[in-house]
Amino acid sequence: MKKRLLSVALAVSMTAAMLTGCGSGSSDEANSSAQEGGEGKPTISVFTDYVESNSESVAVNFNKALEQTKEHFADKYNIESEAVAIESYKEKIKAMVAADETPDIFMTWGAGFMESFVDAGKVAAIDDYISEESKESLKTGALDMFEFDGKAYGLTANKWVGALYCNKTLFEENNQEIPTTFDELIEVCKTFREKGIQPIALGAKDQWPCQQYINEFVIQLAGADEANKMAFKETSLDNEYVAQACDYVIEMIDAGAFNDGAMGLSNEEAYAAFTRGDNPMMYTNSNFSAQAIAEDSAIKDSVTAVRFPLLDGADPNQYFGGAIDGLCMSSKCEYPEETYEVMEYLVRAWAEADGGLVTWEVSDEAKANVDFLNQEIIDYSADATGYSLAWDTLFDSNDAQTWLDLVSEVYAGNITSGEEFAKQLQAGIGE
Repeated sequence: MKKRLLSVALAVSMTAAMLTGCGSGSSDEANSSAQEGGEGKPTISVFTDYVESNSESVAVNFNKALEQTKEHFADKYNIESEAVAIESYKEKIKAMVAADETPDIFMTWGAGFMESFVDAGKVAAIDDYISEESKESLKTGALDMFEFDGKAYGLTANKWVGALYCNKTLFEENNQEIPTTFDELIEVCKTFREKGIQPIALGAKDQWPCQQYINEFVIQLAGADEANKMAFKETSLDNEYVAQACDYVIEMIDAGAFNDGAMGLSNEEAYAAFTRGDNPMMYTNSNFSAQAIAEDSAIKDSVTAVRFPLLDGADPNQYFGGAIDGLCMSSKCEYPEETYEVMEYLVRAWAEADGGLVTWEVSDEAKANVDFLNQEIIDYSADATGYSLAWDTLFDSNDAQTWLDLVSEVYAGNITSGEEFAKQLQAGIGE
């Protein structure tokens, strides 16, 4: 593979982001290559999955930064933007790249997802455009998931960290303690079930939320560095760590940990159920924080974020998460220097709007504005020594879908042992 495996898994986590892209001409608004717009100004197109209705932190902060960027460059460039929901974005951007209709700047996931874009020559390397000063403002590992054959192909703004969100009110009303170990988690789930409460909100219909638990357990069992080696096929996927991780998920399913009807529920529906106060727990990435404390959230005053409960012997400083979302730039930009200028400004404004889990140095004012939930996550992950990202973003797109399909079979009850799961995973994508 062309992607460079991080020598220290911590570096993986430090990147979070957003890549930019420049593309060939198209009639669509966001597909038009940087060309002369009104009043002789170049038009630069931006295409992402950060729709206005997306209330996750990453989307809210991006849209703030986008408006700031448009205002900042109003006299120099026409910046046209388009966004579609994540459910359709992945397929749409792949189709646009294949059809040579790539927007000037577009959001992508690094590593395996974008590798084929780079191989096809559709994404511009940024090495000739990024200044030494900008490089010094990036935190360690900020570009790692966007580096191929020694060149960087995008910029990130932030990272995410896995978090177990808990409704303190439901725990207190039912005389339960927030679990810190896996055994405690199983017992808490059983107790909530006995009281008629569905413990953990899960939207399994979208598939990707299901992988989080297996990924988390693989990291706890093997460490982040080994988890990355598995994802990059440097070691067999048919191993004891993958098998045991799956068995722990099956144990959770058997304990009634997840909400009823999870297989028919989308992630957004699971988010909604948790923020209504239906479930005491939800495990997801830190981008959920903004939604959990939004004005219309019934749990905004009772929610807390903690590290996922640990297995016996697990290293508490190895985390599920990292920097994988970013912006990249089309290799066919008519105005590459101008497009890069917009992209870097947008990414840095995005990091400034976030302030906390970021891959750039930001102002003290930005740090002071971090919401309390993300501050809890920053605090508990402060001593992190390793990170590994979700495998659907580290695998290439075909392998990612095979992975997600197999994970879904576990939750559907069609795969009933970790050993069976590991063998099918290796057979499906391990070669």
